Amino acid sequence: MKAKTVLIACGMQTPRQGGENEAKFRYKGVYYDALPADGPDYRGKTVAVIGGGDTAGRAVDIFATSGATKIYLILRGTFANAPMLKDIKKLVEKHKAANKVDMRENTEVVKYEGGTYLEKLTLTSSSTPINVDAAFVLIGGKPNTGWLRDRKLGLYLDAGGYVQTTTITLGKEQAPLATNLPGVFAAGDVRGGATRRIAAAVGDGGTAALSIYHYRKHNP
Repeated sequence: MKAKTVLIACGMQTPRQGGENEAKFRYKGVYYDALPADGPDYRGKTVAVIGGGDTAGRAVDIFATSGATKIYLILRGTFANAPMLKDIKKLVEKHKAANKVDMRENTEVVKYEGGTYLEKLTLTSSSTPINVDAAFVLIGGKPNTGWLRDRKLGLYLDAGGYVQTTTITLGKEQAPLATNLPGVFAAGDVRGGATRRIAAAVGDGGTAALSIYHYRKHNP
């Protein structure tokens, strides 16, 4: 199969935490990303953030500044050893000092419980379940780019394996979402810096299609 342009839009895989009933409550109280727009939805509520990286730390800050009553930060290891940027750790520590964060170290979720929606979490560190309105599993992600790396195509990927994109100039027009390979573009969750939302991925697709149109116009 031959083509003058290629759009890479093969997405990513979000790791599951692995506790019992996790799949049952997926998108019914168990979520795999957290953006500032989600914060107001949990004002006056209790949430659990599972993970120790930058994404988890930012989520704690989002919910704390948006008025969540309580935030459980559940870490497999210790907070001191968590791979979280120092500035983000300081934000978490600030919210912990304000009694907004209940940190559970060396802990994993054993079971997700509830009716139609998530209501409780059973943890390895306690025999008593904790009541939550939602749990955010933020333990990283893996782009579906192994095939790109394995074939050694020369496509630039970042440290996490996501496709690096940039904006190129074609005459008087700008073409975003281009890669380092001429005629190859990327859109959606597979690219570095993407916002993991369906609407954002759809927008990427439209932008990439227009970029491809401009590219073909200048490279018939």
